[in-house]
Amino acid sequence: MTFNLNNKQNKKLLYIFIICMVIYLFSYASLLTVDDYYFRDDNVRLITGGSIGAFNRYLATYLSYFLSGTTFTVAFAPLSQIVCLVFISIAGIITAKLFNKKLKLTAVFPICILGLFPFFWENMSYTYDSIFMGLSVLLGVIPFLFINNKWQFFVVSVLSVLGVCTTYQLSISIYPIMVILLAIDFYFIKLDNKKALSVVIYSLFAFITALIIFKIFIYSVPENSYIYHENTRVTRMRFLMNLPFLSGRYFIKESLLFIFVGLIYLMFVTGFIKSSKRNRLLAFIVAIGSVGVTLVLSLILKIMYVPGGGQARYFISYDFLIMALGVYGFSLFAKNKLMKRVGVVIYSIGIIHLSFMTSAYGNTTKLQWEYDKFRISMVATDLSNLIGKKENYQIDFGKGKIQAKTINTKYSKKT
Repeated sequence: MTFNLNNKQNKKLLYIFIICMVIYLFSYASLLTVDDYYFRDDNVRLITGGSIGAFNRYLATYLSYFLSGTTFTVAFAPLSQIVCLVFISIAGIITAKLFNKKLKLTAVFPICILGLFPFFWENMSYTYDSIFMGLSVLLGVIPFLFINNKWQFFVVSVLSVLGVCTTYQLSISIYPIMVILLAIDFYFIKLDNKKALSVVIYSLFAFITALIIFKIFIYSVPENSYIYHENTRVTRMRFLMNLPFLSGRYFIKESLLFIFVGLIYLMFVTGFIKSSKRNRLLAFIVAIGSVGVTLVLSLILKIMYVPGGGQARYFISYDFLIMALGVYGFSLFAKNKLMKRVGVVIYSIGIIHLSFMTSAYGNTTKLQWEYDKFRISMVATDLSNLIGKKENYQIDFGKGKIQAKTINTKYSKKT
């Protein structure tokens, strides 16, 4: 496969990539410039140099060794986050290209949803993990570049799914989401029955083969892990029961975001029905059904590896689903001039809104980190006053982060 810049379409792809990166970098500038900030697990890795390969993420571990030049994990911020943005930009462009052979520059709007949606902010906050989170998204779509050659597609699919399983398993739903959307595209829009059936059969066989290989030869239950315990089944059931609330709480507080996502779904269903070359009623049923099935897949498959919790980063596959439906629906809308203009207006407003929200998240993180350092300096000052005294003291911060609502600092003689 070659990339010739003399080709007009390839030039447009390059322009779309550059525009994507510019939008991302401007939006995340406030987060990328936070000085000396380490998020959650990053703090442990900073101190111990420990591996990022917990939970069978062996590919991520070996890549981090290669990048660091040592088995001591090294931070590369903000380069790691920038490379993550490069990966998801390429993943978004590949996704858009699969649904529309001739992309316009306006395709940049739905593509940018992937990196700017609130579910991805937490992934970008990690200094060590972000690059591998982005890589897992890219691995989920790479096989479809070989979709015209059955056996190349099969082999690359197996390797890519194994790559996802050994970098960041929460992206595992991206592959089947793409299979479903491409299958209905081949059947209803391109009228290629054989290709639709071929994609489903080979991808299903490849996906199952990769998971079996991973489960038998690679997977091992981490000892003393906070997500693996005797009540795993209970935790999974509780997580499933809480899914509507976990996913819904991000939208309830942000009504404009809820409207934007609703319009993405509506544009996809409307565009699919209008562009379908088969029975419109059947197309409507399949469009609604595919949205429902892919939504369930984006939320359910990950509990094979992470049975509990509801952090934003757990919804990375759902984030991808919104982008995929966005680029697909936008490509269908682009076939009609009026619908295309409506789509451009909706997506441009949505991306501007998401861009400002992303920047605000970075600024909030920066202020929180400054406050955290201020509180830490107060504790250090108080501790310095205890130096030289005969009694031993202990400090209790209570639960949660060091912030105004949760700080509960006590100094007491250690018994």
